[in-house]
Amino acid sequence: GGGEIEPGAEPEMAGAPGAERADLRLGEVPFGLDALGVAQHRLAEAGEHDAARSAREQRHAEILLEPVDGLARGRLADRQRGGTGADAAALGDREELAQQRHVLEHDPFLQVMETGTNGTLRTGWGDGKLVGRPAPQSGRRHRGNRHAMRAIFVLFDSLTRSAMSAYAGTHVHTPNFKRFAERAVTFDGHFVGSLPCMPARRDIHTGRLNFLHRSWGPLEPYDNSFPEMLRDAGIHSHLVTDHMHYFEDGGATYHGRFRSWDFIRGQEYDPWKAMVQPPLERLREKYNAKHYDFANSWKRLQNAVNREYMVEEKDFCLPRCFESAFEFLDTNRQADDWFLMLECFDPHEPFHAPDRFKDRYRTGYNGGILDWPHYEKVTDSKEEIDEIRANYAALMTACDHYFGRLMDYMDRHDMWKDTAVVLSTDHGFLLAEHDWWGKNLMPYYTDISHIPLIVHHPAHAAQAGQRRKSVTQTMDLMPTILDLFGLKAPGETCGRSL
Repeated sequence: GGGEIEPGAEPEMAGAPGAERADLRLGEVPFGLDALGVAQHRLAEAGEHDAARSAREQRHAEILLEPVDGLARGRLADRQRGGTGADAAALGDREELAQQRHVLEHDPFLQVMETGTNGTLRTGWGDGKLVGRPAPQSGRRHRGNRHAMRAIFVLFDSLTRSAMSAYAGTHVHTPNFKRFAERAVTFDGHFVGSLPCMPARRDIHTGRLNFLHRSWGPLEPYDNSFPEMLRDAGIHSHLVTDHMHYFEDGGATYHGRFRSWDFIRGQEYDPWKAMVQPPLERLREKYNAKHYDFANSWKRLQNAVNREYMVEEKDFCLPRCFESAFEFLDTNRQADDWFLMLECFDPHEPFHAPDRFKDRYRTGYNGGILDWPHYEKVTDSKEEIDEIRANYAALMTACDHYFGRLMDYMDRHDMWKDTAVVLSTDHGFLLAEHDWWGKNLMPYYTDISHIPLIVHHPAHAAQAGQRRKSVTQTMDLMPTILDLFGLKAPGETCGRSL
């Protein structure tokens, strides 16, 4: 749309929304939000400015969460504006009614027949409750001044840009990523915002940097999360993921912002399978103690236990994630206004791929399994380094293969004409480059911070195969996805729609 960047062009920064962030980019956190300004903006939209100001002042001393974050204070004040008890309930009813009226005013397919005695808006179809959906019709539809949209966001974890053929990588077999780039727009200047896993996801959900005001953690109650905003706008947001950090202390509350979600069990140290007396001697023979010290790491032992139940390729988490996504598409591909986030933990360590992908990268190594390097300086032999890299390459190729199956599915069902697809990752990974394994401990070399982003937009199919040089970051994904569905990003967003 209006934010489209022409080939080879740099974005105009002067006076543009988010320009102050664009000037800072990497390593800076433009988080100088005016708490009062944010609060007043939202209060004015709700039409309850005076009442909210009074409620905020009365309970100001009780606001204890995240005092260093101006946005936190604004959102808490916003949520407390209705007082307590009957006053809060009445205000909530008035706000809900106002939201319903707004939907009706902007959606010609919703026909108002009457207003009930309790203020509930009734429609000429259904059971009399406004659910934010139009009467069933054939063909494509509009939502007010926008087209109905379908979108798939495929997020791999630790997808290293330099290993992808779409970015001129040659040492790993990834033909389907290149195939996708040929029918999409590839962003050559895409970088991380915050990292690793959960900080990056807070960037993605909220469109603003998690760092430096907070480390690893959950979404906060005051966070505007894009899948929740989609859900509240009547767009079904669905998550398929095997990312177990969503479901443990410190990383929770992300999946709950989706309308529905499916958790695929068994990745990393997910406490999936219970084995009180695991066969330790056999496991010690199978795994190299450099990566699997079972006596001192219950997490690595739990991973080994989980893998006892991954006998065939279909048992692995990656194929199960894609099968869940295909189930969603089989059920819903004919519907309008849905968003599918297919988030695969692979190729994050441990680099455990089905044998047929490993066959391409055999190194001749005959020791125990080496596929989960500790984040540390490299002290391994060349043979060990080659084996760890080979295991990562095998998992990358597996990710490429299953992404190719998604492309095949879209080909079969002619989905490219009306379905957007976004492919990206949260960060890269050092595989002995700069004499380091992993991330977090070392400087953020471009191997970690310079990441892939490839986007297909059905309205811009003519741009297939083009590339963009402009600098973009993780927090740009949130306003971009909202823009796909014709929704505006909230005022505190640091990112810009691409």
